[in-house]
Amino acid sequence: MKSRPDSFRTARAAIVAFVFLYPMLASHADIIEWRRIPQFTAGGANPAGDGLGNSVWQYEWTTGDSLLGADPWWDNATTLMVWDPDWWGRGIGAWSRGDNLSPMVNRTLLTHNLYTISHPYMPVVRWTNPLAGETDFTIGGLLRVVWNGPEFIGSDTLVDVILALHDGDTGTNTLLSSWTVAKPTPGDSVLDHLDLPVSMSLTLDEGDALMVSVRGQSVFSPLGRWVEMWDLLRIQTEIVPSPGSGLILISAAFTAIRRRRPAA
Repeated sequence: MKSRPDSFRTARAAIVAFVFLYPMLASHADIIEWRRIPQFTAGGANPAGDGLGNSVWQYEWTTGDSLLGADPWWDNATTLMVWDPDWWGRGIGAWSRGDNLSPMVNRTLLTHNLYTISHPYMPVVRWTNPLAGETDFTIGGLLRVVWNGPEFIGSDTLVDVILALHDGDTGTNTLLSSWTVAKPTPGDSVLDHLDLPVSMSLTLDEGDALMVSVRGQSVFSPLGRWVEMWDLLRIQTEIVPSPGSGLILISAAFTAIRRRRPAA
């Protein structure tokens, strides 16, 4: 009986290995995740990077009415914030409307100042999808609303919170989720807060964006008050390698057979 060439045995081994490995090759996926707090950039460019080489985080301010108003703030034009390296002399930098000008966004939270001259200005954080084509995303986590003020004392006010989608092609904004929430403890209290869970899936094109923002409804003077929102969201997608890439093993093996076929 004629012995089979080494190249044939190599091809057979590659095919057998591929048959057993294919389910793993087809199901393996890399998870890409965006979270603003660990990816926060102090200073530099705005939009800011995500640590993966993409400029996706954008810090903005805008004006407008409440959720039920005729001119809701979340659907209005925005202006890029600037970096204030020493927010109100506290030794902490923040993105803001200007030097010591509200609103502001730092590493952990967005703040809407409810004092008379600051109340018209609301903070917006925007994340823009950097991936080409259409991509499926899951958004999870929570948005935490905190009632705050001097000596950490917050007062009663309704607070509007939004998670919105910005269409990169049309420039239009659409609410994905919105809330109007009341302070859990009536009257003045220290650092009262409320958590708003978020869980959804959606498909985004390159250039589409997610926006989060917070707006307190009441104005406080002469005692200042403010509301904060901790944006503790996770934006995730799975990148699955093409199953066809595993066929390289078989192609290479059969190429070896053709090249090493014995002469007649």
